[in-house]
Amino acid sequence: YHLFSLLRYFCYCLSFCSSLLCCFFFFFLMIRRPPRSTLSSSSAASDVYKRQVSTQSTGDRFLATMAGSSNGGLEFLAAYTAIGATGFGLSVLYPSTLETIGWTHEAQHIAEYHVWYHFLGSLWLSIGLVAGWALWQGVVERFTPIFAVQGLYKTIWLLHTLLPQLAAGTASGVNQFLGVIMLSFVLLDLKFVPWGQLMARPKQH
Repeated sequence: YHLFSLLRYFCYCLSFCSSLLCCFFFFFLMIRRPPRSTLSSSSAASDVYKRQVSTQSTGDRFLATMAGSSNGGLEFLAAYTAIGATGFGLSVLYPSTLETIGWTHEAQHIAEYHVWYHFLGSLWLSIGLVAGWALWQGVVERFTPIFAVQGLYKTIWLLHTLLPQLAAGTASGVNQFLGVIMLSFVLLDLKFVPWGQLMARPKQH
């Protein structure tokens, strides 16, 4: 029963966030700026290129960035974070969604300690929105510190909270499910975050 509820919750979060992102991308991809007047033949090539880039919509730039990007792993991490963090953040901010999948006890617990849980949900939702925006704008490499912090706090939770519960045999099905999700984030952070570049000291001029 617990496994079925966990799988149903995961599918619910995935489908909800995927639908949200698809609607978001579709909305901006449909935005097109009107073409500008033809440039004179005396314009420099650099000016022509700049004007062509400036007339592209946000969706066009996003697709062009994804097609020619060399940060595929980091972009996958950003997309995974956008979907996962947004889904968990919304489920904590609106615990009634948990009741629809049978997690009544968890929803009541969140409602009882709503101040702390809402802070956590706001943090997750913020991380998800930032990751989605960075992916959309093609600047995920600028937000690698956020991914690093994400991997760090999830590692601390796994070692400090879940591991002792597993050793004592007291880990609930919900915590085990969260542990699998957080472990996946940690592994992706370890693989795709450019740790050497992130930790390198700035060059002195």
